[in-house]
Amino acid sequence: VASSFSGTVVVRNRSGAECLAIDCPSALEKYGKEVEILDDGRTVHLALADRVMFGVVPRPGKAPVAVNVWRMPTRRRAPNSSKVDSGKAKKSNAEAAAMRMVGVVQKPSKKTGYYRIFCQDISDVYGRDAEVPVEEVVEGMQFGDRVSFEVQEPKQGLKGRILARKIEVISKRGQKRPRAQGGDGEDV
Repeated sequence: VASSFSGTVVVRNRSGAECLAIDCPSALEKYGKEVEILDDGRTVHLALADRVMFGVVPRPGKAPVAVNVWRMPTRRRAPNSSKVDSGKAKKSNAEAAAMRMVGVVQKPSKKTGYYRIFCQDISDVYGRDAEVPVEEVVEGMQFGDRVSFEVQEPKQGLKGRILARKIEVISKRGQKRPRAQGGDGEDV
C-alpha cells in the first residue's frame, strides 16, 4: 500500500476510549471516516501534532486503518538565519522547542515531591522522565493517569531538566483502553 495521504496525528475519543487518528481531509472525503492508527506496538516515534504520510486499508463497518505510517521531516531554519521574516510572529526558543507527547504519570519523587511523566520517546533521548513543575500539576492528576503534555527541552543540552508543560489528562488510572485487533501479540 503506497503512502498516498498526509495528515496530522491527533487523539480522538471514540465510545469513551481514546485512540490515535490522523486528521486528513482527503482521506476523510474518500473513506467517509477519519483514519485510525492501531496501537499494535509497531507504530513508534509518533507524537501528537506530527505530520505523517500513510496508506489506508479500509475496514467494512469500521474506520479505515493507517498503514506504512512515517513521520514527515520538518524544515528547520539554521540558527542566526538571514532569511527575511515572512510577517508571521516569531516564537521564542521555548515555544519553538515545545513538542506534544503522551505519557503516564509516575509516583511523586520521595526527595522533591515532584511528579514525573514516563514517555518512552523522552526516556530514549534523555535517559530519564519529564518532571512536572508544581505550577503545572492538573487538579485530580494522580499516579497512573495517561496524559498529553508539551515538552520543554533543557537549555543545557541533554544535561538539564526536562519539564512537562500544559498537561491534559487523557484517561484516568484503571480506565480500560480498547485493545488493537491483530498485531504481533504485544500488550498495547
